[in-house]
Amino acid sequence: MKTVAVIGRSTPPFDEKLLEQCRVLGKRIAGKGLTLLSGACPGYPHAAVQAAHLSGEKTVGYSPAQDEKHHVHSFSSPLDAFTEIRYFGDKNWSNVKNFTWRSAHLIDDADGVFCVEGSWGTLSELALVFETEKPLGVLNSPGAASFVKTLEQTLARRRKAKAHYSSDPVALFDAVVRR
Repeated sequence: MKTVAVIGRSTPPFDEKLLEQCRVLGKRIAGKGLTLLSGACPGYPHAAVQAAHLSGEKTVGYSPAQDEKHHVHSFSSPLDAFTEIRYFGDKNWSNVKNFTWRSAHLIDDADGVFCVEGSWGTLSELALVFETEKPLGVLNSPGAASFVKTLEQTLARRRKAKAHYSSDPVALFDAVVRR
């Protein structure tokens, strides 16, 4: 495994305990020499990105924007803590198409995925994770993450790799990466 993505809630409010768990996860990812990928958004994924970046590891953001200006001003997304940002937006496309294109690349490039809370966008990314058999770790949290076990049992019956669930980011990382 060389790359892992962190997906999840990008809009406030944020729970300080979950933010800290994301920081621990980001440090663990960096400590194992893995590149951390994210949707280049704020929130829980960015907390992991910041921690990985501070630890000196490569962090890559996958933005639905066309360029840096569009990323910051239209999507209110951060630039700090990214070693690199890849822009997948096209001014002739709708935001739905830009987000979908970005998410498809993000999940495709990840060797494993960690999910923290989230909403509709996270659910769409989780569908890609299940379809591509990517190793998945779910940090016990509300939102989209709270539905993953039910989705896995109901919709992903033929999936060979079972998702891992934990409130402990270190144990979760170890379970996913050990696979």
